[in-house]
Formats: sequence, structure tokens, C-alpha cells
Amino acid sequence: MVCEVGRRCRKHLTCPDCARSWQRKEFKTFCEGTKIQPSGILTYFVIKTQRRGNLYYSIDELYKVIDDIREAVKRSRIGCSFFGRLEVSFSQTMGFNPHLNLITFGDVTPFLEILMRYNLHVYRRIKENEKNVSRSIVWYMCKFNNLGYEKGEIVRNALNQRKTIISSRHFKGLGVGDVSATDVDYSFLKPCPIRYREEVELRSDYASKRRREREALISKIEAIKKMYETA
Repeated sequence: MVCEVGRRCRKHLTCPDCARSWQRKEFKTFCEGTKIQPSGILTYFVIKTQRRGNLYYSIDELYKVIDDIREAVKRSRIGCSFFGRLEVSFSQTMGFNPHLNLITFGDVTPFLEILMRYNLHVYRRIKENEKNVSRSIVWYMCKFNNLGYEKGEIVRNALNQRKTIISSRHFKGLGVGDVSATDVDYSFLKPCPIRYREEVELRSDYASKRRREREALISKIEAIKKMYETA
């Protein structure tokens, strides 16, 4: 069944149609709740656990951060606007990769205090507070990760019905319903550069060469280690 308005399966972790609808809805919520200032900065965080390989453990650790942020908002320790999403991607080399994307406007000190309580890997980037920048980030963080049905169900069970969107009061109660593709202004997206076939092949050959050189280097280093260990 193709999901459409009025009869969606609401499984945006496994259904591309529902995922696109979910992305547009969350993006529209962000756009309607954001007050873009003419100057200032925004901070973009990507937060991961140091421990890899255990999906349930990593998700639980990230929800501790989310719960602390929500508690800080209740106690008025965080007053600036913020918007985030707990995302889970997958790759053959890394396996499941749960991470918290968080975009904040204003003082980040309360967030840093919370993050320091846990053993986390934190990527932080500061950018000019400009409309297209923030919208590009939020559109990307709400993207669909094509996990497939089986892996998508594993993630859904690990989430255990917990919400993956965390936001300040600026984004609450806006009443954004199902959003069609025509309701979204895509002007914030930068056009992708055109790469011709010859360029793609050249880049692929270069990447393969670098990979072979690295593998050969690692092999030589391991051989040297074994030589000294047996000496």
C-alpha cells in the first residue's frame, strides 16, 4: 500500500513515504517556530556514545542526555531555543550508529554542562545564524535512513515508543499537520555540483589507490611488530 494523506502506516523508520511526510512535518514545525535574528550564531551538535556495538545501550545513554535537557528546560536552566533529533543510521563497517543531532540558538553553556556528565563523543560546529543554514541542517537531520524492514524494526523496538524529536517551547503546540511537498520552500537547499563520468571514475580510482596503499602500510607495520615480538 502506498501511504498517503489520511491512511498512513506511520512507520517512518521503514516506510519511505511516511518518512518523507514525517520529514516535511518536522521541518515545517521548525520553520514556523524559529525566530531568525539578523545577527548572532547558532551551534550544531552531533552527539554519540564512546561505546560502539550495542544499540540498546547507546540509545539509552543518549536518552539520559535528552531527559536531562528536558529537566533543565522545566527548571528554566535552558532558555534559548533548540531543536534536535535522535537518529539511527547503519553501515556495514560501523553497524548501527545512533546519534543525537542538536541545533541551538544562544548560550550553549547549559548543554555543555549536561554533556560533560557522560562519556560521549561530541562534535560541535558554530555557524552564522542565517535562515538557510539552520534550515539546511534541520532538513538533513530529519532525513530518512533506509535501514530496511528488519533493521528498522530493531531500531523501533530499541526506541520503545520514545520520541526522537526534542525541542524547546518555541516549537510546541504549532499544530502542523500532514504537509505536502508543495507546502515546503526548498530554496534553502544548495544545488548539487554536476560531476561528469570521467571525474567520477577519476575520483573512484584515486580512492581505490589510497585504500590499497593504506592496506599495504598496515600490513608492513604489522609485520614489523611481529618481527620484534618473536625476536
